[in-house]
Amino acid sequence: MAPSQYDISLAVQAIRTLFSEMHSNEDCSQFVWKPIQFWLQRLTEENPPTLTCFHENLLPDEESGGHRCDAYLVVPGNKIIYLGTIQSRKEAESQNRWLKETFPERDKDLANQFAMVRWWNMCRIPVDAEPLTLETIESGVRMYLQELAPALCQTPIVWLPEEKRRDLSFQINYQAKVTAKRQSDEEKIEIIADDL
Repeated sequence: MAPSQYDISLAVQAIRTLFSEMHSNEDCSQFVWKPIQFWLQRLTEENPPTLTCFHENLLPDEESGGHRCDAYLVVPGNKIIYLGTIQSRKEAESQNRWLKETFPERDKDLANQFAMVRWWNMCRIPVDAEPLTLETIESGVRMYLQELAPALCQTPIVWLPEEKRRDLSFQINYQAKVTAKRQSDEEKIEIIADDL
């Protein structure tokens, strides 16, 4: 199946909302978390024999020495949804320190640095492994499913071939970037301040 045969609009909307623009908690819920939950519920009801996933290229973090990658799931109608960002041990530890310093009032959410955290601006899925491999990425996807769609947790996962995942990742990130609205620093600060 060629990348153009997939509907990437939900994934583009999620990446644009979470990473290319600044949005309120309410917007993130409406544009990202509710659509994802809808599709996870629909998959649970359909009980497919397998789940089809892919991930973007591993992105190194020079500061932590760790890696991260966004993980995606293909749902009915060949729609693609963003699941979250899988983080290696070093990346998770580094981000956990930063989050605790930046958001001390949310410290209880960060008590277990290898627990999944879904906040307004991210879904972080840390795995206790270094480096990330397909096996550890899959363990992150299963952790996500265990928390948000437990009935799917044991469903076998089929991974898209390398060329398809690269093409889809590129299309999603490119479309999110070129369709993102421009926001001034003042607008971004106002949105963050309203939600904290």
